[in-house]
Amino acid sequence: MTAFLPAPQRLSPSELQLSLSRVGLEHGVGVPANEVQAAVEMRPPDITHEHLGCSRLRGAKVELQALANPNLPLRRFSITLPAAIPRGALQIAIREHERFQRDDAAPEPAIGRRLVYAETFALPAAP
Repeated sequence: MTAFLPAPQRLSPSELQLSLSRVGLEHGVGVPANEVQAAVEMRPPDITHEHLGCSRLRGAKVELQALANPNLPLRRFSITLPAAIPRGALQIAIREHERFQRDDAAPEPAIGRRLVYAETFALPAAP
């Protein structure tokens, strides 16, 4: 399961850095590590429920940064917000998918994928 380190660090009004810890590593022979994705989402101002109506913010870039030691259970994302952001609440969505060896009748081992963790948290407005 994924856990957040301190809240996203704002490097500038449009640049943030997000770190996650306890990200799953290799699960055994031939089964790759969990896949963690981060996305910036926006909720239109006319929708008041915090979990409804969100969609990916167009123009936002989220990139996984390379670490000096890729075997550490840590992932760091660089987030760039677009220059013009429509009105609405912003949030960062984290989703972790577990990969596992399926036990079906396939002649070769097949890798399955399932959502094991999802979290969103509000992104404060730029100063």
